Amino acid sequence: MSKNIQELGSAGINVELSNGVITVRHSESPDHVLKEWKARKGDWDSIFKTFDLLQQLSEKIWREKYNDN
Repeated sequence: MSKNIQELGSAGINVELSNGVITVRHSESPDHVLKEWKARKGDWDSIFKTFDLLQQLSEKIWREKYNDN
């Protein structure tokens, strides 16, 4: 069984909190706004908690699928 499950390709986003607004832009087209909203208290922390959860889930799936410890 192949363990090559790495995401292929290239992609990027820029996330900015400025004047109480969170803006997500395409990394290669800064004028291209993907998402934008008025930030509520805790939103910025929630973005990083989401990254942490994605990483933990990815690692858990890898361990379960390939019995890696």
